[in-house]
Amino acid sequence: MGSTISPEHFQPHVDLYPDFQEAAEAYKAAEVSAEHLQGNIEEEPVIDEVAEAQQAEGEVPQSPIHGVTVTEVVPEGIDKKVVPEGIENKGLTLDDFELPENLSQLVMYGEPIPDESTPVHPGRTRQPGKHARSPFTSLYSSGGSTSVGPKFFYLKHPFTSVIGENVDPELTERFTNWLYIRSDKVSRRRKYYFSKKDNQIKLWLDFGCEKIDKKDWFYDLAHPGQVINNTHIDVIMYYLRKRGKYGPNNNTRFTTTDCLFKTKIERIYDKFISSPPEQRYSVVKPEDDVGEYILGYRILANVAWDLVDYVLIPVNLVENFHWLLLVFDIKDRQLYVYDSMVRANRHKTVETLVDKFSIIIPLYLSCTGFYGKRKDINFKSTKAYIEKPVTDPLDIQWMVAEIPQQKEGSVDCGVFVAAFAEYVSLGDLAIPKEDLSDIDQHRRRYGALLWDYATKKQEDGSISESEVTGRLARRKGAPAKNERTRVQRKKK
Repeated sequence: MGSTISPEHFQPHVDLYPDFQEAAEAYKAAEVSAEHLQGNIEEEPVIDEVAEAQQAEGEVPQSPIHGVTVTEVVPEGIDKKVVPEGIENKGLTLDDFELPENLSQLVMYGEPIPDESTPVHPGRTRQPGKHARSPFTSLYSSGGSTSVGPKFFYLKHPFTSVIGENVDPELTERFTNWLYIRSDKVSRRRKYYFSKKDNQIKLWLDFGCEKIDKKDWFYDLAHPGQVINNTHIDVIMYYLRKRGKYGPNNNTRFTTTDCLFKTKIERIYDKFISSPPEQRYSVVKPEDDVGEYILGYRILANVAWDLVDYVLIPVNLVENFHWLLLVFDIKDRQLYVYDSMVRANRHKTVETLVDKFSIIIPLYLSCTGFYGKRKDINFKSTKAYIEKPVTDPLDIQWMVAEIPQQKEGSVDCGVFVAAFAEYVSLGDLAIPKEDLSDIDQHRRRYGALLWDYATKKQEDGSISESEVTGRLARRKGAPAKNERTRVQRKKK
């Protein structure tokens, strides 16, 4: 039978912390003093002198772990703690001390294994206040919650009612009250209809391609006798594109351009005409701006032209202070001109401009590979294409008797262009004159529909889906995801 285990068999517990702490502090103080002595005192000779003095007196240096402090020898006049021999600048480690043979309470670990080490917690991403947060950035997450994306508005566009139908009277009244509130407080001698304060829309209204923060914008659109500008036309054309892309009421396959398209056509035409005849066709390239319009890029909610039957092109004649609409009928290879006020003194200017479109568009259709994508165009049987080079200019059809005309001296041509485009987008190339007899009613309709759409989106705390075309996809020769949306005819 084994002997009884008594308390003296146990190795007494050794508390290492005070000794380690003392040694570490001594070393740190020695490092600070060493910086002042660099170049004047050499450390190794000092250590040798200390060792010799200790050996002569029979004193053996011991580790602090045994409870004995290493004797310090400081040269006269210098306050310096000597670093124990064997301790380099890398700092103190367990290897610098003599440990008891049976000491089991102290374990020496190596470097931590990266895969097994605990990762640093990233902490919480704080959500900015509502006044510092843009409504167009995704929401932040807090703690371990999942990120919440922006809320998209359920309506794609404001044109859910068909042009010519009466707008809800209550909507028109609400819009009118909002538009003209406090306008009677403005002096008649003022140049602007609203005061600076009342003109400001504090929470600007977002129309996708434009952000509006002034009431003047709605006043110019909805009030009789006011001139509408490029931004009005661009907003209306943008939402017509979205209606043609997403529906409803999209029996006709169409798309539109913006007002800048006219400038692009004129610029490339001038370059084309000024080039030598043998170099003209090299001027037209698919990566040009006009080519990007045709491929379905460049503007928001664009659709490639090989997927539609009509392209609606608003044109602003700046020098004549006039708007007109061009409609490119792809199957008939025809360019229709919708002009709400035909004048003899202006016709030559309009005719010259339209000729530029008829010449340049076919060249870009050819260089972008447009005709190879149209399965419904047979070059041997389709009348408009039989025995005709695809680079020939387009035929031009002037629409005068078939469309309403504005009153002499009025500045309503921009509203007529918007109405023409909306009718053509429904498949009506010939527009009954009586439908636009009250153009002021159409002004109020556009103003009320756009205002109601933007305010509802704002009240809902929503944004519209991004309709931005991707540059990377454009370089690869294909639209971004969901960008090339095919517009289908509805079955009758």
